[in-house]
Amino acid sequence: MLVEPGARFFASRPERLRKARTPALAGAVTRSNQPDDRVPDSMSFTRPRPLGEPVSVGVVSTHFASVAGMNIMLYDETPERSLFMRITLERLGHQVVAEIDNAGHLYDAVRRFSPDAIIIDTDSPTRDTLEHLCLITNDCPRPIVMFTEDRDRESIRRAVRAGVTAYIVDGLAAERIEPIIETAVARFEMFHSMQRELAHTRNKLSERKLVDRAKGILMKEKRVCEDEAYRLLRKLAMDRNMTIGNVAEQVIGIATLLG
Repeated sequence: MLVEPGARFFASRPERLRKARTPALAGAVTRSNQPDDRVPDSMSFTRPRPLGEPVSVGVVSTHFASVAGMNIMLYDETPERSLFMRITLERLGHQVVAEIDNAGHLYDAVRRFSPDAIIIDTDSPTRDTLEHLCLITNDCPRPIVMFTEDRDRESIRRAVRAGVTAYIVDGLAAERIEPIIETAVARFEMFHSMQRELAHTRNKLSERKLVDRAKGILMKEKRVCEDEAYRLLRKLAMDRNMTIGNVAEQVIGIATLLG
């Protein structure tokens, strides 16, 4: 994981914002409608995804042609602090589809807005936050970048286990946000590519075991050689428009029923 003890997140950000907590908008999904170069007095409800636009739930593309123009969801308990990140992301060409300030809304917001990536800015990841990240990682995985001031090794381990792709300590300069997002996306793609390859290999091994067992049954029942038993399985698969693994399962199932 990427653990950076580097510069402050935003050079012009007041120090008081790093620790501030504003409960007025607690739990809201918010988004500013003001121009990027101004800090608005208030923020309004986020723009919903247009009706009829497909929302991916439980499945996410693990290939990004470019990180430019990504739909990103932000989580920060402090709306003022979140605003600086949103402005920076929009200047980089990304679209912030939702801003969350309550960990309990993370999972539902991902299902609703289907962001390409999630950025979390928190002093220290809470148990509630990590539990919801686990749900997201299991059901609808996305690249997750976490900016935090928590250097504790156990906190890092828990965040990584929850699905955090890049864990950034003590913030960073605005110009480093894009490389970190690119790194998180690349690691996310690589991890899920490895998962797909592993699942494919396991399926092939499982199918091979089934075919070997089914061949043994046919060799015994029909008194044929191994090659002939395999040919029979292939013919059954072609005739029934099934995979040879599924045919092998049927052969084993019938043999089991017949004793």
